[in-house]
Amino acid sequence: MCLFYKQVQMLACPREGANSLVKCRKKMVLLLLGDCDTTGKLKQYNEEWSKITAYPLHLIRNAAHFSNGDNPDQVNMEIEAFIQGL
Repeated sequence: MCLFYKQVQMLACPREGANSLVKCRKKMVLLLLGDCDTTGKLKQYNEEWSKITAYPLHLIRNAAHFSNGDNPDQVNMEIEAFIQGL
């Protein structure tokens, strides 16, 4: 888990180093995941990333890996709500 935690930190803060996770939590991040996505360990990684960083994870209903094509209405709604919240 420690290696995965460091990888998540690098994804969350690629330019700020692995020890600046607290600063990164203040950034706005939108995590979208298709509820039917079975690609690799994406579901596990996104759930763990959300748990570690407190970034909200939004599940896209009836969508696999191509969630913006499978359910564009919900993806657009999630993106619009995200932008409105900036």
